[in-house]
Amino acid sequence: MNFYMEATGIKRSCIRMRRLSRRRVETEPAMQKVADEMMHAIAANFQSQGRRSGGSWKKDTSKWAEQKVKRGLDPRIGHATLALRISMTVRDSDHQRLYVDHNTVALGSDLPYAESAQRHRPFVKFTRGDKTKFKLIIQRYLIAAWNGSVSE
Repeated sequence: MNFYMEATGIKRSCIRMRRLSRRRVETEPAMQKVADEMMHAIAANFQSQGRRSGGSWKKDTSKWAEQKVKRGLDPRIGHATLALRISMTVRDSDHQRLYVDHNTVALGSDLPYAESAQRHRPFVKFTRGDKTKFKLIIQRYLIAAWNGSVSE
């Protein structure tokens, strides 16, 4: 007596695995979308003046608040000239430092006060929901690559 067993779908799975392995080094489009979502979350943090991701930013001193009014600057906390917000939320803006490759998004600002502002009033702060969005973008891209929906 002989038994015969055939594994169906192996050839198709091998093709999909090769396609997916090629996509591993070509995931930059997904990472570009993650960068956009990061900028969107940071913009929301600025808009809410820190409330979006828990707590509120420390209020301006009364002296600085008065100076902002006198100079015609934006009175919101962390918005005086909008330079920092724009550098962190608008692609290709002045002072923005954005690096994206197949597995990295590095977003920053070369404004001299950016680091101090982040330390005292964290504008780069991602919620659990933000992080889930980032993961889903990458997951959907990989699934599309597995299914052959992503162009070669």
